[in-house]
Amino acid sequence: MKGEVVPVEFDVLDNPISAAAWDLLDNRSADRLSVLIEIQRKDGNRSKHSAVVSRGNETTRQTFLEFTDGSRDSLSVGSAMPKLMSLRRHLTREEARALHTQQADLEERLWKAFEHVALDPAHRDVYSTGFARILRDAGSLFASALAIAVKTKSGILKPTIDDYRRYLVDEVEAIERRSVDIRELHRASLLLPLEDTSPTTSPSWWQPFTDVKHDAIANIQAATLRHALHAVAATRLLDFWASGNSQGVFVNVGIAYPPGSTDLSNRRFFGI
Repeated sequence: MKGEVVPVEFDVLDNPISAAAWDLLDNRSADRLSVLIEIQRKDGNRSKHSAVVSRGNETTRQTFLEFTDGSRDSLSVGSAMPKLMSLRRHLTREEARALHTQQADLEERLWKAFEHVALDPAHRDVYSTGFARILRDAGSLFASALAIAVKTKSGILKPTIDDYRRYLVDEVEAIERRSVDIRELHRASLLLPLEDTSPTTSPSWWQPFTDVKHDAIANIQAATLRHALHAVAATRLLDFWASGNSQGVFVNVGIAYPPGSTDLSNRRFFGI
C-alpha cells in the first residue's frame, strides 16, 4: 500500500500515534488516508504498518486504523489532551515548532544543571546563577507563547499575566491539576507547574521569575532548583498542547488526576 510515512516515537500508551495520525489528516485536509506508519520504539526497533487512518472523536483526537489484514484499532490522546489542544489552534506551525525547539533546549540546560546540583527534593531550595538563567528563560518562553495565543484569540496587542491566566483557565479544563512526572525519579516525581493558576492568581514560580528577571543579583535566592524546575515543566505543558510532543525530561505530560486520587498523595510530589 502506498501512502504517507508517519514517523512515530513510541512513548506512553498510544498518544503519539494518535497525535501524528491526526496531524497528517489535518495537513492533508482529509478525513481518511492510506498511510504507512513507522514506529520507532525506545529499544531502537522499528516496525512499519500499512493502514487506512480515519478521524474519530475530535475532543480526544481519536483516530481509527484499518490494517491490510482487516483488523481495526482505535487510538485517542485521551484525558492528557485538553479540549482540542488550544495552542495548536492559536499558534502557527512555525510558532509551535519554535516553541518546541526552545523548550527542548531549556530541558537540556536544566538537566546539565543537575550535574552540579543533584535532582533531589532535599535540594529544592538550592539557588544558583545557573538556575536564575533557566528560570528567566523559561518564564520568558512561557510568556511569549501565551502572548501569541492571546493575541490570536482575543486581539489583545499587549497582553499581560492577567490575560495569560484568563486564557489558560478558559482554554484548559482543570488547569491547576495538569501534571508532569520527572522521568528519572521513581519517587517524589510529580509536579503541578500551574497549580495556583486562576483568573486572579499566578503559578507559584511566576513571581520569583519576575523578581529574577528584573534584578538577578538582588533576587538570586529566588532562583531555586524548585522554581526553575516548575517553570521549565510549565513550558513542557505548553509545548505538549501546541505540538503533542511528549518526549524529554518529563513524562505523563498533561494528565489531570481527579481530586482525592492516590496519585495526588503528598509522597508523590517533588519537594513535599
